[in-house]
Amino acid sequence: MSGEWFWLHTPEGRLAMPGTTRPSIHGVPAISSNLVRARGYTRIHDLADGLPDPVPIIWTGFIKADSEAALALAERELRKLINSATAFDRDDRKVTTVQGRSVQFVPDSDGSNRATFTVTWIPLNVPDPDDEDESEW
Repeated sequence: MSGEWFWLHTPEGRLAMPGTTRPSIHGVPAISSNLVRARGYTRIHDLADGLPDPVPIIWTGFIKADSEAALALAERELRKLINSATAFDRDDRKVTTVQGRSVQFVPDSDGSNRATFTVTWIPLNVPDPDDEDESEW
């Protein structure tokens, strides 16, 4: 995975995440036992077909700055970038469109100039289990 970058698709264009960003969880999507499930506020989907539910894709990484104030600014900028993203991709992989996301920053200590972050993405679509391309995630 050395040298592999994560890219966000935003209204400003395709922008790189920090080079420390790595996937946190690799797993097979769960199969829903529910026949119907609500997504959002008004859309209801029939899941009787047995396709996988959208499961979160989680990234982790860290950012470092010259001072605590600079770290706070870097966190705000990264949060703004992540919140404006409509999709993401990794080098040489398919683009994944997202319907939701969250990001948390945790400073290493009080007055720290370094923080770890966790980004949780909710994909808009689930992977096709019949698709032989395993590089989707």
